[in-house]
Amino acid sequence: MNRTQARRAAKAQPDNGMTTISEAARATGTAARTIQRWAKQGLVAAHRSGKLWRVKLADVQHTANTLKPGRKPGQ
Repeated sequence: MNRTQARRAAKAQPDNGMTTISEAARATGTAARTIQRWAKQGLVAAHRSGKLWRVKLADVQHTANTLKPGRKPGQ
């Protein structure tokens, strides 16, 4: 299995509520770079494997709603 195939396999497997940063960004309406910064700061649970980041969607939603108080829940 080459590196690309491994990344695709990792993306396809659900991992305890973990999702990719781009999927979390689409789900929450937050920029992917912002979520990556939050992960580096320890504000959201994250795991990095090579270039692929996986984050807990619930943590991203909570952080987005906490740090951006003008947002409505679910946006």
